[in-house]
Formats: sequence, structure tokens, C-alpha cells
Amino acid sequence: MKRSLLTGLILTALAVVGADAPLPRTKPLEPADALKSFRILDGFQLDLLAAEPLVMDPVAAAYDEDGRLFVVEMSDYPHVDPKNDKPFAENAGDPPIGRVRLLIDRDGDGRFDEGHIFADKLSWPTGLAVWKGGLFVAATPDLWYLRDTDGDHRADERRRVFTGFRKYNVQAVMNNLQWGLDHQIYGAGSSNGGQIHPADSKQAGGVDILRKDFRFDPRSDQFEAISGGARFGNTFDDWGNRFLCDIRNPAQHVVLPARDMARNPYLPVPRALNDSADAGDAINLFRISPPNPGGNCGPGAGPRSAKRCRAANWSAPATSPRRAE
Repeated sequence: MKRSLLTGLILTALAVVGADAPLPRTKPLEPADALKSFRILDGFQLDLLAAEPLVMDPVAAAYDEDGRLFVVEMSDYPHVDPKNDKPFAENAGDPPIGRVRLLIDRDGDGRFDEGHIFADKLSWPTGLAVWKGGLFVAATPDLWYLRDTDGDHRADERRRVFTGFRKYNVQAVMNNLQWGLDHQIYGAGSSNGGQIHPADSKQAGGVDILRKDFRFDPRSDQFEAISGGARFGNTFDDWGNRFLCDIRNPAQHVVLPARDMARNPYLPVPRALNDSADAGDAINLFRISPPNPGGNCGPGAGPRSAKRCRAANWSAPATSPRRAE
């Protein structure tokens, strides 16, 4: 007991002595060198499309019909002022400093040559979907429609479509807007929840999305809560099956639609999702880069990885053996 106590005191003393010492940092690579540091699975190719200062803090992107890329820049992650970040409380103090960047490839070489601030002063932007010359942007507590009508690469039409998404935990905001095969836009509701209603409505209530996802019809602005509730990630396969993900569950299949379960409210359904891949502690990770003491440990290390979770669809070529089966 005495030896254990002594060892604990020594470790505590060392921690106190080194508390003010800065953590060692790994020097960032130049964009071209960073590209070479990746190991790519056979059959895939990785290209550099844009880097700082052309774009910064990207968390979501979508191409329009002209090949331009709209990028959500979540510059206010994880917060602007730590004093405004309180558990189970609305973060109403942080100014909205998120942005949407428009990237354009002028010479057709596959790399973007210029960037424009399409829209700024957005709060916690996390997703976008292109529609009719503009785009919907998920920016808690609101969902916006933005459009450039005069060709200056900046949104002059700015319409708040829905509101009511809770601005609690930045790790649990709605995100990842994706088009579905039914011509509706789907979003990951995450776990902050909220009572969602049209922004121009004065009604007190709304659609409850706690631990649910959502979809809306851009033509009618009809909003609906659906099965889901994963922190991040939202995509479809070629047959319309929807998959979600988060930092512990890389591929969750939405098996039971909420509309079907609503037909029998007395049916005990523990989960509407099924893990399509190993999840949680069953996941094996094998890093290929050396540990970074300044970026992979300490407060904020876990949350910073959370906003990078994203599910995406990939279809094998028709000649692929797996496809042929």
C-alpha cells in the first residue's frame, strides 16, 4: 500500500510540474506532401482538389449542375467562447461565424482555382443539398435556403426554411443533408432534438426529432421525423437503403421505418437500426502514422474526431466480381 501510494504521489507531482509545459506538436505537411502520406486501397485514387487558403474547416460539400463545389466551413467548431459551452443549455452566446464556400475550376484540370464566400454568418453549419440554382444548408438552430440571383458568387437570397433545432452539444447537431430516391431531402437529426416548425410560423409546437432523423419536401416544405438518430452520417445505396454512422458505429442500416412502427404504438421495438459492420469495442484500428501527443490526446481529442464521421455511398463497377455475384 505504501509503495502504491508513493508511486501515485510521484506521478501526481510529475504531472503538476509538467502541466504548464506545452505538448509537443507534429509539424503539418504541405498539401502535396500530405497527399503522398496516404495509403490507398487498390483500385482507388486520391486527388487533391483544394487546400488552404482556398478552403478551410470543411465538413460537407456538394457539386451543382455546373461542376462547382459548395463547401460548408464549420469555423465555429467546437465553440467560439468556452464560457458559452454549457451542458444541456442552448449556446446562444457564440456569434455565427460558419460559412459556405464556392469553389470553381476555371481551366478544367480537376483542381479548383478560385474560392468565394458564398454565405457567411451561419451557426454550426454541417450539411448542404443543392436545389434549383441554390442550396439548402443545415445550420443549427435553422435550416436555410441560399441562392445567388445576380451572378456575383454570393447568396443574395437567404430564406430561413425551418427552425427549432436545439443548439446544445456541438457533437449532436443535425447534419448531412442528402437527396433520397423519393425526391425528398434527408438529414441526420443526431441527439440534440428539437421541436421543428416552419420559420415563418408562429406556432408553439412542432415536429419532435429527439433521437430521430428527418426528411422534407423542398417543393411543399413538408417536414417529417423518421427513424434514425445517429450522431453523424447519412447516405443511401443504389436500392434506397439508408445508412448512418457515428464515432463508434461505422455503418448502421435503418431497418424499420418510423411510419411503419407508428401503425402499432404498442409494439416493443428496442432499435430501428442494425449494425452492418463491427461496432464499438469490436472495431480494430491500425494506425500507420506516428502518434501525435499534441493532437491525439487531452481534452477535446474525441469530440474533434466526431465531426469527421460521414457515411458515403460507393458503387462497384459493373465488371467487379462482387457486382457480378
